[in-house]
Amino acid sequence: MTPNPLLSAVMIDIDLLARCGGLRVLLHSLAEGPGELTPLLASTFLYIVDLPRTRGYLRPGSDLEVSLQRFLPHSVTLRDL
Repeated sequence: MTPNPLLSAVMIDIDLLARCGGLRVLLHSLAEGPGELTPLLASTFLYIVDLPRTRGYLRPGSDLEVSLQRFLPHSVTLRDL
């Protein structure tokens, strides 16, 4: 079993998590949340992006941009890359 409870929830029922808005919360927390949670949130996000069956729950463009917001200079967007 994984020590990451968020990742466990994603693995158990990502459909339910997506329907109740949990993925939006995950992405916004990754972008704007406390730095101590970044490794936990990032590993969950990478799991979602890595698998074709879970990747479909992300909205093209905007979800990726929101999640990378913390790591890009404020003046840079994905369209600039």
